[in-house]
Amino acid sequence: MARKKAASAKASAAKTTSAKAKRPLTSAAAPAVGTAGAGAVAAAAGASVVSPADLVPDHLRPYVAAVFLEASGKLKDQALVQAVLQDMKSALSDTRTEVHANPPARFNGLTFASLIVRETRAPAWLTGNALADITHQLAVVAVQADKVALVVSDSALRRTMEMSITHARVVSRDLMARAFIGDQASVVWLNGVHAQVSVKPDSKTLTGSALEDALDPLGDQTYTLSALRSRPEIGGLANAITKEAKTIGVAPGVGRIWLGRPASWNDFTEQIGHLLAHLSSPPAVSDRFSYLAQPVTSLGGVRDAYAVAVRPSVLLDHDAPQAELDKAERWARQARYAVTAIPKSPNLLVEVSLDGHVVGKLGITVSSAPTKSDPEKMEVVLAWHKRGADKELADECREFLDHPHTLVLSYDSGHAVADGRCFLRGHTDQVLPWKFVDFTGYDLHNEKPPVPAGSTLVDCILDPVDTSLFGYIKKSYTTGWLACDDGSMEAADFIHFDEKTQQLTLIHAKATAADETTGRVDPNRRVSVSDYEVVVAQGIKNIRHLNKDKLAQRLEEGKGKAMARAIWRDGVLQPNRKGLVAALRAATRVAPVLAILQPRLTKARHDDCLVVTPKPKVSEGERLRFKQLNALMLTARSSAMAAGAEFVAYGAK
Repeated sequence: MARKKAASAKASAAKTTSAKAKRPLTSAAAPAVGTAGAGAVAAAAGASVVSPADLVPDHLRPYVAAVFLEASGKLKDQALVQAVLQDMKSALSDTRTEVHANPPARFNGLTFASLIVRETRAPAWLTGNALADITHQLAVVAVQADKVALVVSDSALRRTMEMSITHARVVSRDLMARAFIGDQASVVWLNGVHAQVSVKPDSKTLTGSALEDALDPLGDQTYTLSALRSRPEIGGLANAITKEAKTIGVAPGVGRIWLGRPASWNDFTEQIGHLLAHLSSPPAVSDRFSYLAQPVTSLGGVRDAYAVAVRPSVLLDHDAPQAELDKAERWARQARYAVTAIPKSPNLLVEVSLDGHVVGKLGITVSSAPTKSDPEKMEVVLAWHKRGADKELADECREFLDHPHTLVLSYDSGHAVADGRCFLRGHTDQVLPWKFVDFTGYDLHNEKPPVPAGSTLVDCILDPVDTSLFGYIKKSYTTGWLACDDGSMEAADFIHFDEKTQQLTLIHAKATAADETTGRVDPNRRVSVSDYEVVVAQGIKNIRHLNKDKLAQRLEEGKGKAMARAIWRDGVLQPNRKGLVAALRAATRVAPVLAILQPRLTKARHDDCLVVTPKPKVSEGERLRFKQLNALMLTARSSAMAAGAEFVAYGAK
């Protein structure tokens, strides 16, 4: 009797399995995607799974790492999905075979299709093919109108499929930057377009909390933004609890973003939908990283190539296979490239050698290829003029280099071609973000209060009716500790420490000159660089005192000076510096600030200097001084940043 029951149960299970295998793809039966084995899937679903066609939505948690494309023709929605899916299949080979494909279906307002691929290859450590590793990769394509998201679980397969897609092209760098670059950049990858020199890195990777504030507008303007992680405001993707924007990684030049692994298939389709909707209606252009190298639209004047650098984008992939990394090492580090320029042209010939053996002579042709959505696009075409004895090695070399984001071409004309763009090297004038404050009621030509006969400077500083710049500082810093340290060997004119915020500010002040005739400061005064040189030099010289322990020691050593009497806490005069010294030594995480107070530059003059067209508002000489002033202040800012400090420069409203 028991045997009959068991046989009956097996027959019933077989019928159920057969019925599941015949189900069509609908919203209740999601695309067959995933790499889990049948046992893992069965455990997750609590049912027997014998075929990829049995997978249901609850089994699927694709990692949201997508390449965004847009239709190259008039196809949309389901027709576009079907065309792109066929393009993806054309990338398969003897070692990458189709296991199962699901036709288009609708989820959360988008059209999805998918493909499961079986990869068979020998282990990287094995010579020959006695063993084979078998892995299963997932490829999902989603479409909203004419926008496409391609999600592939393996980076190498993704690149192969991307190159095989003819019905869609990667969206422009500008569109990706507008859509997915936000505030609070936590990681930034920078690629240099400057000539290779030993004193400056070819590329940089930085981490921090808000790197848009940490980059150097002068020193970093020879780098392009390759990728970053930040917090763009995208509808539907805010943190459910904190309501903060989620951190998203973006490589704008290759149209790729990465977000993370969602909790379910439904979350995955929702997130892809929010991303595609945001891509279709991005915000206005931001100037967050405008001081980095910017492309030009013409190849006019680009000539005399002298160097080729190889910068493999595969090194940005968190899941790149070892074989891909080995190729990157071979062609980026071990190979040598001897350049011959083609006269009066951006084109060049490159002799490639590896381990002392000539791989071949490669011709590189550069041409402008603007599109409506990408007017700065440049096309780089590679072709062998002559190949060496090892044809297979030559083919691998060309295949690896033949990508617009791999090569950096340098020219004696001062240009560089990189990331499918042409850049003009050289210094670009940048403007410091000044802070303008209201000095009404204060004598801007007096740094310190005048000292009448029979009085002392410290007594005049203590006078509550002081109208000098020192008086302005006293009135502006009425919370926390404020100490005046004016005099020889000073740490700063004033030191402010807020125990609540742990912010430590060194304030260096300098008065602006008065008119010799009127004895008053001209409200329409012109830009001057010399007025800032001394006070900026004082600030840089004393950067060491932004260290709380060094500053505490300096203040204690000067406790016997007359100026030590000029100390306040919350606006109330204190008997000595002991409380401030103790507060500094007890502080744990100080936020240092270097402040320069010089009211020579006015907001009106600052704005006038920025006007170039249709008619300049100031003379060319004054505009030059304005550029020099900003270069001086940005250099000081770089020094402060190198010491981990914020830099603030105050002008007059």
